[in-house]
Order: sequence, then structure tokens, then C-alpha cells
Amino acid sequence: MDVCSPKDGFVIKMLAQEGEVVQVGAPLLEMDSDWEQRMAERIRTREALRLIDARQYTGEQMALVIAVAQAALDSAEAQFKEAERKHHSDTRLLENGALTAEYKPSIEAKFAQATFDRERARVDMKQLKYFIDRQGEIQDLAKSLNERYAADIQKRIERLKIAAPTAGKVKLCAQQGSFAQLGSKLLEIH
Repeated sequence: MDVCSPKDGFVIKMLAQEGEVVQVGAPLLEMDSDWEQRMAERIRTREALRLIDARQYTGEQMALVIAVAQAALDSAEAQFKEAERKHHSDTRLLENGALTAEYKPSIEAKFAQATFDRERARVDMKQLKYFIDRQGEIQDLAKSLNERYAADIQKRIERLKIAAPTAGKVKLCAQQGSFAQLGSKLLEIH
């Protein structure tokens, strides 16, 4: 039976000798796994960064962000109520002739700005709450993907540790340090 290379790469360890009789599952050789090891390290780094990012959206920092947004909303609501009161008062003064019509655009503009600021603060708060709600889902998805990638890379690394698929006598076709192309014969077991 032919034992072939699972990838383009170097044979880094020959664990079986020419003519050696091996049993099923006996380790035969190891292929270079530098690329897979680097990918595994990248996944671990990405997971660490994900955890750091997730911590930004919990605890005291998030409570502070929420408090600031709530304070901005409360301030906008208070300013709107004051602008609304002033608008009604100035409108009555205009109707009674105590103020001239030239003040009307200014009165309307101030009320419109207060209304806009209040609505913007409300939208900001809703967006923040939506973001917080979605953040947990995003973090869960990212964690799941990182775990899946890590498991896949670990399988690739294990696949580069080649074991005997059958019992028999070993005939070497490659040497330690030699380069093997994907699918090329590394050894035979008779």
C-alpha cells in the first residue's frame, strides 16, 4: 500500500526505518506543519482580541457609555420642554402684538432645533441599545467561528503526523528533509 503526501511540504521526521515491520497506527513520519502552526496562532490571537473587544461592551465601561447617552437624552428632553414653553409663550406674544413678525423665524428655528436635538438623542439611545443587544450575538458567532477554525487547523496538523494505514514491511520513497508534492509517494507498506 502506498502512503502519499497530504500536502506540498517537507518531511521533517522519519519515524520508520527501511525494512521495519509496522502495525496499523504505528507512526511513520511527520510533515512540515509551520503554515498550520502559524494559522493556529493567528486564530488564538484573533480569539484573544475578540475577548478584549467583548469586555469593552460589558461592566463599568458599558454602564458609563449608557449613562452618558441617558444624560444626553435627559438634557435634550429638558431643553425641548424649555423650548416648547418658550415657543408657546412667544407665539402668544406674537398673536397679541407684543412681538413683531420679524421674530417669528427665530422663534420657529429655535423650537425646530430643540425638537431635532431631542429626536437625535432618542435615536442615539435606540441605536446604542440595539448595538448592545446585537453585540452578544456577534461575539457568540465570532467565538463559534474561531472554535471551528481552530478545530479544523488542529485536524490538519494531526493529518501531517502520518501513521501506518495497514500492517507490513516499510519501503521508504522519501527521506527526512526531502520535499514532497501533494499526492507523491512517501513510502510503501508491503
